[in-house]
Amino acid sequence: MYGGAGYRDQLDGLKRGCDILVATPGRLIDMIEKGNVDLKRIKFLVLDEADRMLDMGFKSDIERILAECPPPVKEANGFNSGRQTLMFSATFPKDIQAMAREYLAEDHIFIQVGRCGSTTDLIKQEFIYAEGEDTKTEILLDLLSKVPGKTLVFAQTKRDCDRLEREIKKHRFRCMVMHSEKTQSSREIALKKFKAGEIQVIVATDVASRGLDVPDIAHVINYDLASHIDDYVHRIGRTGRAGNKGRATSLYNRRNSNIARELKELLMENNQEIPDFVEQDSAYSTGSTFRAGSRASEPKVYVQREKPADWDCPKCGQNNFGSRSVCFKTGCGTPRPSGSAQPRITGSFGGGGDDWSANTTPQVNTSSGSWGGGESQPTTGGGWGADPEPTSSFGGGWGASEPGGGGGGW
Repeated sequence: MYGGAGYRDQLDGLKRGCDILVATPGRLIDMIEKGNVDLKRIKFLVLDEADRMLDMGFKSDIERILAECPPPVKEANGFNSGRQTLMFSATFPKDIQAMAREYLAEDHIFIQVGRCGSTTDLIKQEFIYAEGEDTKTEILLDLLSKVPGKTLVFAQTKRDCDRLEREIKKHRFRCMVMHSEKTQSSREIALKKFKAGEIQVIVATDVASRGLDVPDIAHVINYDLASHIDDYVHRIGRTGRAGNKGRATSLYNRRNSNIARELKELLMENNQEIPDFVEQDSAYSTGSTFRAGSRASEPKVYVQREKPADWDCPKCGQNNFGSRSVCFKTGCGTPRPSGSAQPRITGSFGGGGDDWSANTTPQVNTSSGSWGGGESQPTTGGGWGADPEPTSSFGGGWGASEPGGGGGGW
């Protein structure tokens, strides 16, 4: 039972009898309140993707459902009767584990396969440095041509999904889109055609990062890299399933430096090659951007450190890290010129502005801008230090303050 599908059909199915009910919280509560479902005889309550269920605003719904279930009962022989509760997820941060204990027996069992939050070495993880939408789209089309088989492409926004679908279809690939503005029926049609091999590519937001079980997905492409390492793990987990080998390619740029350290650890753990731009950024990474919700109460403060001098390629104009001796733009490889740009001070990025540090004079421009520890504010957002709370409606990246109206990372 889930929203977006026929209520009457689901109700008719219930009336025919039901041993196992799989449901989304909203539709289940609706059925309970209308007297169509009684949970008083439930023996097992299973929460799949339990970390997301507890972290994304479903906590009150879960408590409402638990109130309808029989309580767990500890027998004299040590066995539980009544209800048993089970929670599953590939990722389970410690703060969410602590929240989950509210609903579990004190002597509950925690079963861990591998490291919680890790992935598998059956997935070959590759990274390509790419700045700018035109460059990223060109690389995406090249990857679709070179790697045959079913491909799942992740983009950050619904608008980008729709744009990429048009571009991909222009190059004669069969493609459909999945995101939150698509109806449930259209998403189900796309998935059905994808499983049957009638289309080669699905472009999706994170609505497809969990629960999508297609065993023969050959390639996952992160056109926009996830801003949180848990989301990255779930996305690439759509390939390499049930013992099969898979491939995941991510387009990386400076906006992704916040997860560089965690990416490096993940790649090392699974015997994958670590790109030098990830290695470089990992020394300055603060870790994943916090989501708004339970994890937003403990922001991390960025530590500024000086980097070697970055340089611009004299041939293609690509900006390269100071550690590079040749340009890493695909197909370029131009040697670093003698004498190079002034060293940059690393920090957080905001809306595409310049790097910043609380120790340097802030740099501000009219479109995005970046600045140090509260010395000044850009016109329309950007990144800033630990002193002020943002006031701009456009958001960006910041230090220890809680986000303002525009969102971003801190």
